[in-house]
Amino acid sequence: MWSDTDRDNPVSYEEMMKDYRQDRKKFFWFLEEIVPIVIGKDNYAKVNWKELPSKWLRKSMEVYALMCLENYYGKIEDDYFQVEGKRREYVYTTTDQNIKKREFQGWGAKAPGQFNEMKKKVANWRKTDYSIALEKEFLEKRKAEYQQKQSQRETKSKANVQVPQVEEVEFSDDEDDGVKLNVYDIPATAI
Repeated sequence: MWSDTDRDNPVSYEEMMKDYRQDRKKFFWFLEEIVPIVIGKDNYAKVNWKELPSKWLRKSMEVYALMCLENYYGKIEDDYFQVEGKRREYVYTTTDQNIKKREFQGWGAKAPGQFNEMKKKVANWRKTDYSIALEKEFLEKRKAEYQQKQSQRETKSKANVQVPQVEEVEFSDDEDDGVKLNVYDIPATAI
């Protein structure tokens, strides 16, 4: 999403994520780039092509992903645009220096209230016809991508499979004359 902007005209978090479930580009970006980080890339890979996002992405995880994005958005944007000087503060993370010597001390006091408010919004957004249609479109896109990858893997594995050549070689010794054995991968001249 940042690639659509430039240093002179950055997009705010509010503008970027406003009604993200009503904007195909924003919603797909969120599902493809942010959600895998929050739920784990392996988990995401297992489920994103099987069911609608609202089936495998719990409301609380969606809210958590949104809040993480909002919390770190300014810092990420500063890094992306290589801003020098004073960096923006985190929105929800507390930096209480009285607690040990870690930079981050977890969510601050305003986070729980925001979480509950966002959860209600997400629940309402999920019910809209357009949001449901976007989820269906996303699922169809991911299914098609998955099937294409599977097809490519099958084609590649078929091309890489080498069937061993079997040669029938006659062996004879004093006890068994004329016994035929199958010899794999050994040229007859090597025996």
